[in-house]
Amino acid sequence: MWRTGGSGRRVRGPSGLRSYDPHVNLPDSLIALQRAADDAGRRIEHLDDSERPAQRESWFRAAAAVQAAVTAYADAHGLDHFEVEKQLRQTVRHLPRREEWSG
Repeated sequence: MWRTGGSGRRVRGPSGLRSYDPHVNLPDSLIALQRAADDAGRRIEHLDDSERPAQRESWFRAAAAVQAAVTAYADAHGLDHFEVEKQLRQTVRHLPRREEWSG
């Protein structure tokens, strides 16, 4: 695994895979998939008992799509899956949606 130092250099770790480099932007497609899965999960809270199973199934499918996309991205770029997933979640939590951009 690579770790970024204060200078932004990557240092190889024990797994042999690179950690996610925070200076590299994740693709919009990954961000959109994660947001869709998060939105599907939040919708469950507002449904009654009869509607929850169908929405839960929708949420599980969306989450599985995110996992598959993260795995494919990590494999294609020689990155650690868990580091990419961590960065994706942090990005989605802190990056405003396009409709929230001002200007």
